[in-house]
Amino acid sequence: MIEVRARDSEPAGDERPRTSPVGRKYSSSYDDVVVTTIGMAALCDEMRTQGVNRESLLAPVGLDGPALDDPSGQITYGMKVKFFQNIGRLTRDPCVGLRAGQRHRLQDFGIYGFALSSFATLGEALSFGLANHRLAGSILERNPRFDGECAVIECHDVFGLHQILPLVADFAFSTMHRVAFLVMGRPLRSLRLRLPYPAPPHAALYSDLFHCAVEFDADVLEWHFDKAELSEPCPNASLLTQRMCVAVCDQMMRSLETNEPAILRAVRTECFRAGSAGDFPSVPDLAMRLHMSQRTLTRRLAQIGVNCQDIIDDVRARLAKELLGNTGLSVDEVAVHSGFSDASNFSKAFRRWTTETPAEYRRRVSWRDQFEGLPKSN
Repeated sequence: MIEVRARDSEPAGDERPRTSPVGRKYSSSYDDVVVTTIGMAALCDEMRTQGVNRESLLAPVGLDGPALDDPSGQITYGMKVKFFQNIGRLTRDPCVGLRAGQRHRLQDFGIYGFALSSFATLGEALSFGLANHRLAGSILERNPRFDGECAVIECHDVFGLHQILPLVADFAFSTMHRVAFLVMGRPLRSLRLRLPYPAPPHAALYSDLFHCAVEFDADVLEWHFDKAELSEPCPNASLLTQRMCVAVCDQMMRSLETNEPAILRAVRTECFRAGSAGDFPSVPDLAMRLHMSQRTLTRRLAQIGVNCQDIIDDVRARLAKELLGNTGLSVDEVAVHSGFSDASNFSKAFRRWTTETPAEYRRRVSWRDQFEGLPKSN
């Protein structure tokens, strides 16, 4: 197994070295959480069409070409972000993320890909895929929800990717679209794509690919599709294959989680799921959601040196930074979305988390004019 850990690397996105939003070691080590190298090969292959070789993209990250051909290859979140930064710096094609996502074949995802195709319905495959998305190398936080007859996959930029968010999001959504096609044998019936960045010159390509309405300058990052799709049968379903592949995937997830305790991951996920709706949970709420007593939750987190309220505040800080950096919402609106009753308390908390005011942070990470001057795409 090829396993790489980040050491003395540059901070991901806009994160400053070891400046934790809540002053706890776990939040500053978020960049060291491990994911697989799956997906990186498709991006490298797409960049090769522009004359950029693998080494130019991987060497600055501390990897070599063979690392991408190892089915159990691992890389940290922070290193994966740096890889995307290299692509953003070297590409001449603003559509590189969309094109790379469409390159995938089911076998490129290894056992994870075969597991997805073996479930009886798309809903079961989607549930498994999102629960194990680190096996697909995802660096966006992903949560499913339902809105009437619409199924929604919402994503969050927990790193402050800002300038490379369009690239990362394009690749993520294009990859999910492609995987759904490979699993179902036909395109998914998309309803709407909502993106928090301005419409680029190649905006028409999104509609051509997803065959749905595309909303730019949104305050969220979401893909909507017909809820009825979830009950559709998968043509290659096989209970035997499913059991075999899921067992292997469980082992792979355990190897990834040695760097991040499962309880920490579970609490983070619940915080993001509730926080994205502006309903940040209390410690008792989290215990109830995780089907354990508050005492048990507190004890298990204490064993790894973490305070539950600190996790809640960390998610608040990350969501606030996402909204300030990636959307046009006012500071007052961001305060409400972040669970604060007024902008004054929000500003005090944000300064405690980052040493900056919300306005100062927004000015520092401003990126919304990045598409100006880009060539039109046919």
